[in-house]
Amino acid sequence: LLRKFKGPFALPLIGNCYTAEALNFIKYLATLRKRYGKMFVFFSFSQARLVVCDPIVARRVLSDTKAFPKGSDYTHTFNYVFGQGLVTAAGEKHKEGRNVFGKYFVRGNIAKWTDKINVIAEKCIGEMIAGASENGQAKSINIEKFFATAALRVFMKFCTGADYSLMPEREKKVCKIVSLASNAVGECVVFGLP
Repeated sequence: LLRKFKGPFALPLIGNCYTAEALNFIKYLATLRKRYGKMFVFFSFSQARLVVCDPIVARRVLSDTKAFPKGSDYTHTFNYVFGQGLVTAAGEKHKEGRNVFGKYFVRGNIAKWTDKINVIAEKCIGEMIAGASENGQAKSINIEKFFATAALRVFMKFCTGADYSLMPEREKKVCKIVSLASNAVGECVVFGLP
C-alpha cells in the first residue's frame, strides 16, 4: 500500500536516517514535503511511515479511529509517558473516555471561551511582533516558541484560571520542558525507541 506514495530513497536497515539532514527532524520533514508533496513515505530505520502534511487528511486520520486505528507504537510510547487515557485508549475504553470528556469539547462549550482565547492570542501575537525587530532591523521569529507560549497560556487559563503571562520565567521554563519532552516522545514514536 505504501508503495503508491513517493518518498526519498531508503537504504536497508537504516531507511532514510543515512543523511545528516535527518538529525534536524522537523526541518528534514519540511524539506521532504516540498520535494514529495503533502503525503510521502519516510523510513525510520526499517519501519515505513506515511507522513501526512495535508490538514484535511490529517484531521480524518486523527478523528476516524475505525478507518485509522492507533498503532501499537503510538499507544505503547504514549502509554509509557502519559499513562493510558483518552489519547492512547482504544475500543471501549476510548468510547467511555469520549462520553465523559466529549461534552467539554463541543463547539458550544468552546465558543463560550473564544473571547478569552482571542485576548490571550492577541497578546501573544503582539509580543511576537514587538520582538520581531531590534534597532529597526528585522529578526527571525521562533514560531514554535510562539505556539508553545500561546497554547500554555490558553490551557492554563482554561483549566486553572492562572495567567502565565504574569510569570514569565516559569512560562519559559514550562514551555522549554514541554517542547523538549514533545520532541523526545515524537522521536521515540518515529524511530521505534522504547
